[in-house]
Parts: sequence; C-alpha cells; structure tokens
Amino acid sequence: MKKLLRLLAGLSLALSFTFPAFAISPYADFNRPTQIKSTFQEQQPVQETAPAQNQDQTREQDVKAIQNALKLDELDQKNTMRDALRQENLEDKIQGNSDLELALTEKKVDVHLGKSLVDMHGNRVRMEEYVLRPAANQVQFLNLTMRDQRLDYIKYTATFNDALPRNTNGLWHKEFGRTKPGIYLTDETGIYSNMSDAITLNVKYFTPTFDALTQKYMLPVQQNSFSVNQIVKWGVERVSPTDSYTDMPNAIGAAGYKAELINHNFLARRATWTWKDGTTTTLEAYMIDEKGDIRSLDPRNVNDWIYWMQHFSDLALNSYTEMIWTSTEFQGRTIDTVSQFQTLVNFFADDDAKRR
Repeated sequence: MKKLLRLLAGLSLALSFTFPAFAISPYADFNRPTQIKSTFQEQQPVQETAPAQNQDQTREQDVKAIQNALKLDELDQKNTMRDALRQENLEDKIQGNSDLELALTEKKVDVHLGKSLVDMHGNRVRMEEYVLRPAANQVQFLNLTMRDQRLDYIKYTATFNDALPRNTNGLWHKEFGRTKPGIYLTDETGIYSNMSDAITLNVKYFTPTFDALTQKYMLPVQQNSFSVNQIVKWGVERVSPTDSYTDMPNAIGAAGYKAELINHNFLARRATWTWKDGTTTTLEAYMIDEKGDIRSLDPRNVNDWIYWMQHFSDLALNSYTEMIWTSTEFQGRTIDTVSQFQTLVNFFADDDAKRR
C-alpha cells in the first residue's frame, strides 16, 4: 500500500474530490505564481485520431477485449456493456479507440484499481482505474465507470519534454529550485465523457523560466482552455512567459462563475460557469462510501472535524469521488464518474503534489 500511495502522490492529477484545480474562476490572475501552480486547469480539445479502417471489425474486437482485460465476469456477451458500446458508435465516440487501447495494454499498466460499489443515486457501479505509460514521455490516468447500459470515463494525459524514469516523483512540480530541471511537463489534457458528450481541459507550458521574484525556476503557463463538446468556452494564451494573457480567438468567453458548498457539506461542492453565449456548465463533486452514502463534514461543526481527524485513514481509504457534469449542450444528459484515485491523491499526496 505504501508503494501505491507514493506513486499516487507523484501523479499530477488535479482531480481531487474537493474540486479539480481547473475549477477556478475564469477571471483568475494567471500572472501570479500561486496560479501557475495549478495543474489540471481549463483545457482545450485534443486532436482526434483517425478511426480504424475496418471500423466494424475493430469495434467488435474492442468490445470483446475490454470485457476480458477488465475481467468483468458478471458481464456476458449479451450484457449491457457490449450493447452500450455498440450503440454509442465506439470508433466515433472515443477518437480512434485510443482510450480503450489503454485498458487493453496490460504490460504498460503501473497501477490498477477495480471495485464494485453503489453510486449516490443507488446504481450498481463497476469502477476500473489505471495508471499507464502509453509513451516514453507520458503518464496517463484512465477511469472507466460502468453502469447498466452506460459507460462514463476520465482520461488524463501528462506529456513531458523527454523520456521518463520509472519513478516520476518530483517531475510534476510547477516550481523548482535554482537549477533548471532536465525533465518537465509540456502539456496536460483531461477528458470527461459519457461517450456522447465531453468536457475537455488543457494546459500547455513554456520551458522552465527563472523567476526573479521567487528566485526559482518556474513552469510558466502558455495556454489554458475549457471546452464543452469541442466548443472552446473559455481560454487564455500568451506569446512569452512575461506577457499578459489574452483571450483565445476562438473562445466563447466566461460571463460568470460561482463555487459553493452543497448543504453546508465540505465534502460536497458545486461550481457553475456561465458563458457569453448564454449556456451554462456545472460540476458537482461528492465524497461517497461504497454504499453510495455521501460523506459529511460541516465546517462549522467542531465534532465533525474531530471525527474526521480520529478516523482519517479509514475514511480516506474507503471513500470515492463522484463527479457529475451537466451542461446546456448535453440536452439533459450527464457525465457521471466515480473514482478512488481522486480521493487517494487528494488525501495522501505530499505538500508539493497538493500545490500542483
């Protein structure tokens, strides 16, 4: 378990249960060093890969392969997972099947978690999570949240400037000492999807630059964007690390942002973005147990804090993060993922990892 937690602490997954680091006001001052530390911020769509030439054959192979690779004994060939993947036109929805290929390449898997549980709506969920090495200079996190007749997923990809060592601790930082690092992040991309809709987030970086104010090398942010179904809702960019940010030309722009606790619960939060085209996007994040009950921590209640301090490890290791995205463009649909990695990283990452 200690080895697992050390690896999780080295991941730059700003997918914490409280709120992802990208869930900030669109009006944040990105010129401030404290903002540069944020890892998994507003992002832009990744480029689609070409679908396989023989789409029917590829789709059939992927459906069978994912059932075997994920060892879902409770699903037979007539089960809802197979039907759902077929109905969602796999090769179009997951951009050339690259997401499913991650789950099938077991030799590249660093860490794997699997769990059957109940979500906060009472639905039976099969959760599979992987930390992968799809390329020499990349680390990838994949979450598959499977319910009856439904598949939601998270895919986060971190790309570095050079090939990575086995141990990536220390490589995820956004600020360094007086020595320029040899390996550093160049791009982070995250996708939340229900195979029909997608929230895509991206942050790109310049090379590490010495900051006269902090007397440290910093990893300056070059571009941030937040997209809904491939429409860039918000984004900023700059030409050099010392320039001010300007709006991306193709971005709709943000008209408002609100973050709040749900029912005074520190472990249940909501963020709402209002865009200049009149649409809205909302993210709700809850910490739940394996029975789907929402964990509770009232920040005004001293007894709640005492209870959490006394049962910290047990509660953290047996909790899950359920994140629900809604948006005007989804036409009533939601993106609903359940993750244990998010909770573990949030609770057990070291101080440097938490500041990412």
